Amino acid sequence: MPLRPPRIFFGWYLVAAASVMTMLVATVVFYAFPLFFVELRAEFGWSAAATAGAYSFQRAQGGIAQPISGFLINRFGPRLMSIISMILIGLGLILLSRTNALWQFYAGSLIVSLGASVGFIYAYNSAVVAWFHRHRKRAISIVYIGSPLAGLLLGGVGFLIASLGWRDAFLACGIITFAVGIPLSFMLRPSPEPYGLRPDGDPHDAEASLETRTAPPAARAGLTVRQALRSRVFWVLAIALGTESFALNGLIVHQKAHLLNVGFAGAAAVLIIQAMVLGQLLGRVPFAMLADRFEMRRLAAVLFGLAAVGVLAFAYAGTLWLLALAALCIALAHGTLAPMHPIIVADYFGTRSFAALFGLFEIPSVIGGVLGPFLLGRAVDLQGTYVTGLIIAAIVPALAVPLVLTVPKAPYGISAAR
Repeated sequence: MPLRPPRIFFGWYLVAAASVMTMLVATVVFYAFPLFFVELRAEFGWSAAATAGAYSFQRAQGGIAQPISGFLINRFGPRLMSIISMILIGLGLILLSRTNALWQFYAGSLIVSLGASVGFIYAYNSAVVAWFHRHRKRAISIVYIGSPLAGLLLGGVGFLIASLGWRDAFLACGIITFAVGIPLSFMLRPSPEPYGLRPDGDPHDAEASLETRTAPPAARAGLTVRQALRSRVFWVLAIALGTESFALNGLIVHQKAHLLNVGFAGAAAVLIIQAMVLGQLLGRVPFAMLADRFEMRRLAAVLFGLAAVGVLAFAYAGTLWLLALAALCIALAHGTLAPMHPIIVADYFGTRSFAALFGLFEIPSVIGGVLGPFLLGRAVDLQGTYVTGLIIAAIVPALAVPLVLTVPKAPYGISAAR
């Protein structure tokens, strides 16, 4: 039955639930990995490349599953796919707690990755772009604020590892994923129209019939999957954003090991990682408030430059001022670029086939996420230092600066309609 028009638009409750789930999954799937990375290497004696290879393996599997998940979200809706996502992530984390061999670590990581691929941010974005039009950029940015807020939870993960050991820490993360993620997934709704609501909470035309008010939404504006894939702009933007994934995913996996190598103590390294994750709020919060005022391609070019400077400074993070510069640049770059992915897809290609296109759009980012951690691990295995690998990682996003400036203005963005 249609929902009564609430004082607070239901779409904002959906956004809040999606932001909390983003914080949870970002913690247990992505940002906690460096903390477990060091513990696993210490216990089993695996090489840096082999251990980081599990993270790369996750991203490779995601490259296969994500495009498929986009079509599944279009077919079955974001709620069901998010529930399945949480079940798989929780199960994978519990299996990781029983790891005794490298292949078992890879198998558990594969299940966690499959969970993140079939739902997670793809399901959330699909719901948000249907519930918002004028406030879409703000709503998506708020969802992504959950990711840097994961820094608040990293201290808890570090405490669990220190007090219980890495096995029980994995187990606890899996149970928490079940307990929090599954109930929140029920908040996701595919679109407002079946509930008698309109995007952004706009009122209905008084003359509209009940059938019109509660009818399923008509086909949304935008390109079909085939049309978008034939567009040069699609691949230029996807590849440009993939360069940042190459640099930042490599850095995320190896950041604790690099900080230990350059002389920081273990507890200090965890605090620095927390600060770098929370620091992304410096980019994400202002972007959520001011996103409608920016032209995405020019802003992206500036952010790619900042990412390059940040990774380069992190290569020499033994000095405090370079560490501060790295943290600031990475916070601004990654904090702002992450929510730009779905916004760019919606602004340049519309929402007609959003979920499917978003999954395909992320393929270059997945490839970057596969290569970055593995190649950086391979570099330290050969040289004993991360410096050369981080310098190369910094060059890659710098190459995207002129590339992204070649694309035209977004045809489906709010600014384009003004």
